[in-house]
Amino acid sequence: MAEYGHVVRYEEEPDGPSSLGRRGYGNCTFCQRPDTVWQHDLNASLSSFRTMYGKGTVWANSHKLCDRCEQLYNAGEYAALARLQTADPPSHEDELADHLIALAAFCRADRGPRELELPSFPPGFEPWEEYTGAEFVFGIWPEHRRAVVDGVELVASPWPSVDLNTVFRVVWSWAERDRSLDVAVTRAAAAEALQWPESRALAWLAEQD
Repeated sequence: MAEYGHVVRYEEEPDGPSSLGRRGYGNCTFCQRPDTVWQHDLNASLSSFRTMYGKGTVWANSHKLCDRCEQLYNAGEYAALARLQTADPPSHEDELADHLIALAAFCRADRGPRELELPSFPPGFEPWEEYTGAEFVFGIWPEHRRAVVDGVELVASPWPSVDLNTVFRVVWSWAERDRSLDVAVTRAAAAEALQWPESRALAWLAEQD
């Protein structure tokens, strides 16, 4: 167990460690950046706490941190970490204090850091969930898709000169141009955009800029 203000090496619980996630997959617990590097598993029996208003809360069993937040955590810079979590402006008067209380429980329950595994995905392929929460995306993606071990679904850009960030800009700007709330309409439009030739995708993108 790690006491508040003290970091230890990873310690296994009797039932064994949780599975280790992949680097860059998911967001940092504290700052929400996607470039995660470290995983911290927590002892569930030690991770509960009460907020300033007395609400009972418990941390999830596993958390990912980016390298910046890991360094702040290791240095005991808890106020800096709490500020990264605090909205601007704060959502309520005691928000920062609540984050500090939560951090005390995090430290108490922490079983130590493990470095996340580097993904071994095929060149150009990345998990679609890093770019969107639209569950229909993998089903409409053209031939540049594949599933790998652990059920991870990967996609690659259908256009050679366009990265995935830009692909999703094209797809969603086209699919949501009419502000339709109908998922079927949005899905059909997104599927249409993914079938475009690269020249049309670039032309549409230029129109948006």
